[in-house]
Amino acid sequence: MPQRKEPTPIAKYDIDIGESRDFLSKRYGHSIEEIEELGGGKHSKAFSYKNSGTSLVIRFNAEDRGFQKDRHASELFGNELPIPKVLEIGKYKNLYFCITEKVIGETVRDQYNRNDFSSLPLLFDAIEQISRKAIAGVGYGYLDLTNNAPYGSHLDYIDAVYGSKDIFDWDKIFLLPFVDKSFTDYVASRLKHFSKYATQKRELLHGDFGADNVFVDKNSISGIIDWEKMRCGDRFLDIGRVIFFCPNRRATANAAIDYYKKIEVEHWKERAAMGIYHVVLNNYAYAALGGNEVSCKSSSTRLQELERGLELI
Repeated sequence: MPQRKEPTPIAKYDIDIGESRDFLSKRYGHSIEEIEELGGGKHSKAFSYKNSGTSLVIRFNAEDRGFQKDRHASELFGNELPIPKVLEIGKYKNLYFCITEKVIGETVRDQYNRNDFSSLPLLFDAIEQISRKAIAGVGYGYLDLTNNAPYGSHLDYIDAVYGSKDIFDWDKIFLLPFVDKSFTDYVASRLKHFSKYATQKRELLHGDFGADNVFVDKNSISGIIDWEKMRCGDRFLDIGRVIFFCPNRRATANAAIDYYKKIEVEHWKERAAMGIYHVVLNNYAYAALGGNEVSCKSSSTRLQELERGLELI
């Protein structure tokens, strides 16, 4: 089987709470209680419940690759990072299911929805901690379960987002009526400029850090879930995700400036810019392919706010 260059998004299967309750009750008996549907997952359906008083989460998906990566991450780093333990992966009809421990706390998105951005330094801390974990294998980009990735260098991986058809077929994307090629060309040129500052170290990345995948409790990170996109590269690709997807661009720019002044990382701003431009291209492509015209058209304004806030222009 050829090595994946990038996980391909799949449609979410619409299993409802009743079917999930029936499955759990038949499999584990009448000790199942307090089942609730959880939001947030883009490609899996999730429910929390209690089994004999223990709080758990079950997720359903058409593929098990993400569940396998979650178990892999938990086995590798679960003693050092707050990764919920995977208890079981199995098959249900034409779906896969995964049962994990339930994480306490609220998601970063929950905080953002209250205009609370106090967790930003915690997110930067967690990314720094993840990046220091030793990982076997070779290559850059999306990691398989043997810790190998498909690209020979970090720059090869960065260039692939716009310079090849490995990840996106931009010729097809440009045919969409609301796509602005002049904007994506600009972003790609800025990415190429700042990528020369990237580390040549093979750093571990979560790959989809923040929002619904990070939980906070009592001013600390209580859980990091969904390791499907775990990869190796420059950790500032994860930093770029946090900065770009925070809805308050002033707050996130100021938080990044304050954080990296204190720990004095060389060329942090240039590397953060690389991460931002990289995530903009990825997000733009996924939005275009998903028919999300609003997201595509708002990308320029969001990016300009960050460019001004970080003094990149």
